Amino acid sequence: MRFHLVDRIDTIEPWARVEAVKRTSSSESYWSTTAFGSLMPLSIQLEVLAQSLAWLIYLSTDRRQRAVLLSVGAMTTRSAIVPGDDVVASVEILSRGDTIVAGGRLLVGESVVFEVDDLMCGLVDADMLEDAASVRMREELLRSGVRS
Repeated sequence: MRFHLVDRIDTIEPWARVEAVKRTSSSESYWSTTAFGSLMPLSIQLEVLAQSLAWLIYLSTDRRQRAVLLSVGAMTTRSAIVPGDDVVASVEILSRGDTIVAGGRLLVGESVVFEVDDLMCGLVDADMLEDAASVRMREELLRSGVRS
């Protein structure tokens, strides 16, 4: 099962930064039910940032390499993400070499709701992880803003 959490890529600066959007809906299966209502779990919030970084790396390498998450630094949550929120993932590469280190944050409107320091990942050949044609189709959808 593929679990795509990036619905659209708005901005990409190769080897620098990406802004991507996750449009949430109550029909998605990952919501945690709490006394305060349905909330997006922190693990899913982290995954939105990780997938955004993965797209930044994939497109920066001319589709030759994919990111493999190695470690995560400090995480800070500031407020909840609820069904119906449009979540903007903003990820910036802090250093690159044998590994890539990035930082990221999720915003709802103008408010930062989640931040992560030091997302560290390694690089592997893109064709080791997924069929190139299916990734290319997904990329076209992300750039067009059509939700799959």
